[in-house]
Amino acid sequence: MKLYQLPNVRAEIVRPHMPLSSWLAMQKQRPFALINASLYETKNGEVLPCGTVIENGKVKVNSGTGYGFGTINGEWYFGSPWVYAWQEYLTGYTGLVQDGNYIPPAFKDSYVFDCRLNRIGLGSDGDKLVIGVADGVDIYTFGKQAQQDGLKSFINLDGGG
Repeated sequence: MKLYQLPNVRAEIVRPHMPLSSWLAMQKQRPFALINASLYETKNGEVLPCGTVIENGKVKVNSGTGYGFGTINGEWYFGSPWVYAWQEYLTGYTGLVQDGNYIPPAFKDSYVFDCRLNRIGLGSDGDKLVIGVADGVDIYTFGKQAQQDGLKSFINLDGGG
């Protein structure tokens, strides 16, 4: 796995409600990294993430479970959606490393988990926020590599698909 430290990052969760190219054109400073973090579904004509999402301190989508990434007063953290008073928060497709422990997925999704795919994840060694990428691995190997690389928290993003 390759780890890329994010430099002095200002982490935000963005759901622009417009084409990404339009949103990017409006930014004064382009993001260092912009990552799709969850699977999506359509409900009543609106495209919504399948995980738990908190926007501006309010629960937008509640899947009831998960482990993810969020911000509180401009600082980033990993954890459960119900532990902190998140300002912005989203779950990854699965939280693979939590408190330094490898956590295998609690459900089965052979379409995504068993396939050897190019994967991307977001994690932390406790001090630094990192993006982790690996080529041609299943979800279990991806999570174990993140733990072996010293990450304390790590979430798989968008199922690796």
